[in-house]
Parts: sequence; C-alpha cells; structure tokens
Amino acid sequence: MTRLLIIGTGSMAATHAKAFRKIKGIEIVAAVETNAGRLATFAKEHRIANRFADLDAAIAWGEFDAAANVTPDPVHHPTTMKLVAAGLLVAAGIVVVVGIVWAVRYYRAASAKNAAAHSGPPAVPVIEGKVVQKDVPIYVDGLGTVQAFNTVTVHVRVDGELITCEPASVLPM
Repeated sequence: MTRLLIIGTGSMAATHAKAFRKIKGIEIVAAVETNAGRLATFAKEHRIANRFADLDAAIAWGEFDAAANVTPDPVHHPTTMKLVAAGLLVAAGIVVVVGIVWAVRYYRAASAKNAAAHSGPPAVPVIEGKVVQKDVPIYVDGLGTVQAFNTVTVHVRVDGELITCEPASVLPM
C-alpha cells in the first residue's frame, strides 16, 4: 500500500483525490492546506484523517510514501523542492511552458539527493513472472501525460544453441 500526501485542496486536487481513490494500492493518508476551512472541507469530503496547515509539519510527521503536489503556480516550485530535498517521491504535474525549467531543476535536485545517498545507481527491484498478454484494468481520469519511471528491454545473451534449461528451483544459488 502506497501512502499518499496531497498538497493543496482546490478543484484540481479534488480531481486528483477522486482518481487516486480508484487506484488499488494507494491510500490518501494526509492533506496540506494553509486555509483551515478549505482543509477541513476537503479532508471530510475525501475521508482524509491527517491534516496539516503547512508542509514542514507534514514532512516532520513523515507517515507517507509519496506526495501529489497540486498547488497553484506561485507555490508549486518551492513546495516541490522541499519534498525533493527531504528525499520524497513527488507527483508534480507541470503543464505550463515555464514548467520545463522547473522540471529540470527537480530532476537535478533529485539526482543530487540520490547520488549523495547511494554510492552507485539506485537499485531497481527485478521480479520474474509468467509472461501473459492481457489488458491492464487501471483507468485514471485526469489531464496530462503519463510516462513510465522505468522501462526495460530484455535481450537474450545466449550464443549458440540452447540444449536444455533447468528450472530455477534446481539451480544452485
């Protein structure tokens, strides 16, 4: 279960909250809003128990895995940079042209933070599974572009004829 913090409580945040509720494995655990009345209304409408009047308090609380930053342009950049500096995953939709500059800054800040925390590239979990072809029944309503964080291309590294292949349970570890 991914525990999600939503920053901002406007109409776009409401759209995001409704979309996140439809995704299995995501639980909205907290919201941040400087306007106490809007925060109370938003939290009640979206069944969010934890409420914070400022981002620093939410970061100090720390009981979330990722954050969705749905704030207006004047505060979007500084709030995202606080989350990046804290080493947190941030979903920060950038839909204006000036956002490209901010996106580069986010990437550089996150890369620097990651490089400082790890001696090598970040570990990527790899699992094996049966190959099947089917539809993925996840639908999210919203505006924007979806792009994968990671992709992989598997290349066969066998030269010659493969005569036999033992199941993984038989091979020594």
